Amino acid sequence: MGEAIHSNQLPLWNPYISFGLPFYGDMSASYWSPLTWLIAATSGYNPYTLTIEVLLYLLLSGIGMYYLSGCFAKNKYIRLIAAISYMCNGYIVGHLQHINWLSGAAYLPFCLWSLEKLHSERSLKWLLLSSLFFYLLLSSSHPGISIGAIYFFAAYIISKLLTDFKQHGLKELLKSVKLNLLFAGCLLLLSAGLIIGYADIIPYFDRNQAVDLSLSLNQNTDLKSWISGLLPFATTGDDIFFRSDPAFRNIYFGLILFVLFIASLFNKKSKKQVFFLVAGSFFLLLSLGGLIKLFTSKFIPLLGHVRVNAEFRIFAILCFTSAAVIFFNSLLEEKDYYQKKLKTVIVSVIAVLSFLFLYGFINLLMGKESALQYISTAQGIFFNRDVIKEMLDAVSIYDALLIQSIIQITLLLLLLNALRKNQMKRIFLIAATDIILATLLNLPFTGVGRVSVSTVSAILKKSPPGIPTPSLQPVRYNDTLPLNEVRLIGVWSFYSKQPGSAKADLYPVKLINNYSYYLQAAKDTTLRITDMPFVYISDSIQVKKPKKIKALTQENIVSYKTGELHLKLIADSACYIVLLQNYYPHWYYKINGQTYPVLQAGINFIGIPLEKGENDVRIFFNPIRIKTALLFSSIVFILYILVLFIPRLRKASLLKQQE
Repeated sequence: MGEAIHSNQLPLWNPYISFGLPFYGDMSASYWSPLTWLIAATSGYNPYTLTIEVLLYLLLSGIGMYYLSGCFAKNKYIRLIAAISYMCNGYIVGHLQHINWLSGAAYLPFCLWSLEKLHSERSLKWLLLSSLFFYLLLSSSHPGISIGAIYFFAAYIISKLLTDFKQHGLKELLKSVKLNLLFAGCLLLLSAGLIIGYADIIPYFDRNQAVDLSLSLNQNTDLKSWISGLLPFATTGDDIFFRSDPAFRNIYFGLILFVLFIASLFNKKSKKQVFFLVAGSFFLLLSLGGLIKLFTSKFIPLLGHVRVNAEFRIFAILCFTSAAVIFFNSLLEEKDYYQKKLKTVIVSVIAVLSFLFLYGFINLLMGKESALQYISTAQGIFFNRDVIKEMLDAVSIYDALLIQSIIQITLLLLLLNALRKNQMKRIFLIAATDIILATLLNLPFTGVGRVSVSTVSAILKKSPPGIPTPSLQPVRYNDTLPLNEVRLIGVWSFYSKQPGSAKADLYPVKLINNYSYYLQAAKDTTLRITDMPFVYISDSIQVKKPKKIKALTQENIVSYKTGELHLKLIADSACYIVLLQNYYPHWYYKINGQTYPVLQAGINFIGIPLEKGENDVRIFFNPIRIKTALLFSSIVFILYILVLFIPRLRKASLLKQQE
């Protein structure tokens, strides 16, 4: 995308992945996010800018939670504890390599904060800000998070409407309904491009149906993983015990907030706490998958389209953090009533940790597998990255229980002392220590690779710069890269700047006709086009595999862009150009001054008829609706930003305008 922009091309079609797909149709690539366009248009994307973007989302998640917690507590230390706990929670630490999961976690607190402010202040400023934050969430997050957000915020708005009706009657309810309709209208206006783009791809997209449950039932944060709420390090190893990806297991949101949350369950609750408790429990259950997935995929719309159930746990973490903050604030306001009960919870948690410590210690004494055994035989572990990684991989659940139980018990004892002396600054330092230790213990398993960013960058530099004119080599040569490097960056055809791939690379977008080609080619090897260049001459396009009757030369290629190919050639007889790009709407060709839609060649490729003699052909991708929608959304986004800089307008009361 960045290469296209820097080559003065509007990125609409990606010709390199699986014989081409629309940039705007990839719901996981943040195409419609302003931040994506900003990075692509400036520095461009590379391992270093991706790292900076990850760090930015971490920072934003903390800032967002700091502002959100201000709706529930005024004490700055409570807000800071919430911020650092959220920005390094188990979900975020577990998915540092999944940038569209991080963006969702970063924008969720901002969305909830702005919606709280919109309902309390009812001003144009918060109407526009909430619309902008929600748009950033929808345009940059993984689709599963967007689907979860629909249900979460719908439930939140309904709870607000019910509260307004109970407290203020029908008149106030109607005002709230109008306010939310205004918000929905502003968000839909801003999201017009995104909606039109997704509507364009959905009919041709294999994921327009619910995912195969056999692929989804095990992508969970299973019940055993809930131990990470107290001991996140315990979920880093023993795949046989947990039976899930390590990235899916962690639900940690800080030791202090955890004990506060547990204490809140046994004390009187505000309506907001009840909402967060119910909503958080719902999403935590969704993350379990299994039988719950079987039920929800059948009876709750859209949930069947989510393959990885574990991503729903970010909503549980957001809710439980908010509920703990509300209780923490109540604790400061009514110390005598709450502190005794909190101390009881802390002592109980220490007792549980002591039992887990003994359990781990006894099992290690009995000779169970341990990293200590590896350390005793390893040489030079402090000077070799790979050896250190292997040592960490050898950490057993018994090691983890032993190590983190000691840490947590120590921190809780310090917390008891700080609570007794009412030292908020000290409590914050304890929380910071806890989060830092938990993050450092888990990072080697979910956030640190075996090689440096510079090593990955060196591999990617093998990719030619810009948008070069592809060579007319057979497609099978597009995927050549040593296996050890493929393991680091994925399929080389994503970066080689050569259209087409001999292997099925159907992520992130699986076009129906492209998928059909790979399926049929797998069953009948004679249908494979790996011996063909990306464009050639054929005498027929009605067969499943148009054969090559004439090869083109590089001189026949006048120009090449991501969504355009200009050819000049002499045909000995009437024939066809076969372009190995997926047959998709909005592709046209212009010949002798006339423009026509392209034809389908074989199972899924593009065909253009030629007449005998000289032919000047321009084949191009021209989605007029998408271009218009992109321009419209950009203008609306800029207008919203500009209005926020006009003091008189941003302070305008929406109630006065409605009345």
